Amino acid sequence: MMAAAPARPAGIAVTVGCAVVVTVLGACQPSVSRPPAPLPPAPAVVEVTMREFRFDHQRDVPAGRVVFQLRNDGRLEHELTLLPLAEDVPPISEQVSGSQRRQLAPFAGVYPRQPGTTDTFAVDLVAGRRYALLCYLRDSDGTSHARKGMASEFRAGGTAARG
Repeated sequence: MMAAAPARPAGIAVTVGCAVVVTVLGACQPSVSRPPAPLPPAPAVVEVTMREFRFDHQRDVPAGRVVFQLRNDGRLEHELTLLPLAEDVPPISEQVSGSQRRQLAPFAGVYPRQPGTTDTFAVDLVAGRRYALLCYLRDSDGTSHARKGMASEFRAGGTAARG
């Protein structure tokens, strides 16, 4: 008869254990259904074509998240470096060809791309800020592609200022 007595406490322990598990998992509480958070808007896409010796891209480059889609349609290898420009920096055409140049820090870009290849990168552009696209590669004569015209400037949220 003594053997039957321990069976009751074990049964109680199991019942209490299940009650704790149910409470921890929240099965005793009504579930609250929330709609999923809205996704952020799709980023703007700016297509840039690289060729000898220029960048072709849309005139208006928006501010905010922007995806740059690049294609090398030239016969030579090209690269793209995106640089932010302070307001007191001369126009990029003067900056690359002038004798006194300001040191600029790259913001984003792609490594050299062979003719016919593509690449993509995304950045967050500040509204009203100036940016430049440059190709620093050198031609067979030793002159950089930027000095030959592969330099373009734009203001995010505004109109491109070529050259």
